[in-house]
Amino acid sequence: MTMCVGFSCRNGLVLAADRQQTFLGSHTFQESKLRMVKWKNGRAAWGYSGNYDMAKIVWEKINENFALSETITRDQIKIVLSKALAECMKKKEQFFLLFSAWTEGEEKVLLFSGGTDVMYGDRCEIIGTGDSPLSRFLRDIYLRAIQVPTVWQSALAAIYIVGQEKKYNGQFIGGGTDIILIESPVQPAHIMFPEHCQEWEKQLSLLESRNVNLLSAFTDPECGEEILEERKKHFESMLSWFSGEARK
Repeated sequence: MTMCVGFSCRNGLVLAADRQQTFLGSHTFQESKLRMVKWKNGRAAWGYSGNYDMAKIVWEKINENFALSETITRDQIKIVLSKALAECMKKKEQFFLLFSAWTEGEEKVLLFSGGTDVMYGDRCEIIGTGDSPLSRFLRDIYLRAIQVPTVWQSALAAIYIVGQEKKYNGQFIGGGTDIILIESPVQPAHIMFPEHCQEWEKQLSLLESRNVNLLSAFTDPECGEEILEERKKHFESMLSWFSGEARK
């Protein structure tokens, strides 16, 4: 059980997932569900929802098929990934995977699978228990609001979506949040660890509260100008915080 969300962005790829692993239906432990792989002319990040032991086998097969010595074009990624999955699982086995890849000189690609069948994804894809009406609602708002997002805008959206699922679907989704940002097909990926994401979750929650406070002030005929101005400043200070973090 998990939640993994991926974005194909203006300047890269973003992959995020919660850390809660559920074992034998009840016991839980914390473990990152995101992995990275690199081959001669490209790199990828992938995340999964499914059996933890199967994930280790899939990781091994992906590393074998996407070897550092191999040159793999964008069009070949789907074929190679399908081959890797077919080598370690039965067709339609309940193991879900998101694979975000970028090859040198070519366009980015976001793929997903629910077994050995691999399909091309959209600008944003979600797998796991977190693929719920709530996350789909938030995904739709985000994609309509920002047509061609940057990696940092998508990272922010990922933290918010995963955070909301942890709040309302906590039985299966929880722990920290990991994010991998691929901003180049040849340069190392940027990793956001749970302690960094936790601060962003906290600030997003505060921004949400201040947004509601500001809206209530605007729509209350009896609200004085002094209170309205104070709430405007509080809201603007939150926006400044996010702007500063994105430019670090």
